[in-house]
Amino acid sequence: MRLRGIGTGITVLLKSSKLIAILKVAKFTKLLVTATSMLISMLAYGWVYGPLFGVAIIAMLFIHEMGHVIAMWQKGVKTSAPVFIPFLGAAIFAPNLGDRATEAYIGYGGPLLGSIGALICMGLWLITDSPLLLVTAFLGIYLNLFNLIPIRPLDGGRMAQVFGRHTSYVGMALLMGFTFFIQEPTLLLIWILVLQEFTWPVWWRPSVAVALCILMPIGFYLWDSHQPRFIDYLDCVLAVGLTTLYIWADWHRHQSRRRINEPLDSPDLRPYPAGTTRLSWLAVYLASVIVLWGSLWYLIEHLPTPQ
Repeated sequence: MRLRGIGTGITVLLKSSKLIAILKVAKFTKLLVTATSMLISMLAYGWVYGPLFGVAIIAMLFIHEMGHVIAMWQKGVKTSAPVFIPFLGAAIFAPNLGDRATEAYIGYGGPLLGSIGALICMGLWLITDSPLLLVTAFLGIYLNLFNLIPIRPLDGGRMAQVFGRHTSYVGMALLMGFTFFIQEPTLLLIWILVLQEFTWPVWWRPSVAVALCILMPIGFYLWDSHQPRFIDYLDCVLAVGLTTLYIWADWHRHQSRRRINEPLDSPDLRPYPAGTTRLSWLAVYLASVIVLWGSLWYLIEHLPTPQ
């Protein structure tokens, strides 16, 4: 199918900003850092995929991340300007959010503004028939729809935690199905990252992460990766790095909590909002997914067929 071919070609986008969330080793607050990292990322994408792709993806990433920033401003949460990292996306850094509704609001800010930006590009493409606007609209819708998969740290998971307890399992099933549908091993990075959502016995999480690290190069061998080979190598290095962090973090947490007789992992015990609020968020989530899916399928029919 055309969707599978297109999906594998741009899957590198789907790692998006969420893969850097675990690497919060510094706070970037200066506009110069944002501008410089944006330029470097644009040049990197343009060098590998072409200048139009570089401009399109950076524009969509910037709009998406600014949606989170604006939502944080509205909720009085301190944050920094976005930082762009080539072939990984963009990241913003914020403190932990204790309230479920606030987390959902901030999580939805990115897909909301990002989807509006992509749909505006789609409308302008219908008027002008510009290939650049077509590509930009498609990338924006694809990026925001993927981020609505209901499992944290993806934005859909930050929304879904407000209206259901077991949505992470639905999100993991969707992520697994999507990975096998487009046959892109690089998405195993997301698998490793979302392991933090599940409460498992000690060492299960790092053990699964190690298994995924082994599967990734096997997948690159069995499936035809549609990204440059050096990005395949980079993905494998990142997978090992994330797994190493899991092993270290789980060991450290196990040692510290064992001394005070606490379980290694605790479920999310934050109270849920009122039933009407939960239903409202569910309606918003489903409406967003339906609109983006419909727009994506329409754009797919007009994309040029890869030669």
